[in-house]
Amino acid sequence: EFYARRQPQHRDAVVTARFAVGRAIAGADAVVIPGGHVGVLLGALHVFNVAPALAAPPEEDDERDEDAAPRLHRPIIAWGAGAMALTERVLLFFDNSAVRPDVSEVLMRGLGLTRDVVALPSPRTRLDLRNQVRLQMLATRCAPAVPLLLDEHAEVTLQEDGRLPAGAPVLGPDGSITTHEPPAAGGTG
Repeated sequence: EFYARRQPQHRDAVVTARFAVGRAIAGADAVVIPGGHVGVLLGALHVFNVAPALAAPPEEDDERDEDAAPRLHRPIIAWGAGAMALTERVLLFFDNSAVRPDVSEVLMRGLGLTRDVVALPSPRTRLDLRNQVRLQMLATRCAPAVPLLLDEHAEVTLQEDGRLPAGAPVLGPDGSITTHEPPAAGGTG
């Protein structure tokens, strides 16, 4: 409602900043998107329309494939909230609440630069990894996307199509911590 009524994306200062951000990204060899507050980060990335500066839409041949990933203009290095922001949808999660265990919830659409991935940074801090029932519920909530576990110092290089590579640390459908096994050729996930 705020964006519809106030339209901050059309304010002169924001339009000027969008061009400045786009020029800065165009001149970079790589882009780094750090962690922080995912809601604030995503709000800024959306208002300043960063996605088109990071990637182009799928090529015409790929447009028939609704799961085709955008083509990145340059490498992107991200962690924490930055990794969450790159995905198609951002899921908030935290099992260690002082009041009660929270239910994971979708916050908003991310930049959509990945395919079938939900980034879960700091799982050892944010999840009760001993409670397989809760982990299974979380995996079900993420489906059909794969929950990617991003522990401190984790490095995961996505495939060219924005999907997870084999061996990436993930949460299996049964709530187990495992490694990603891409589906056979022709499948998704």
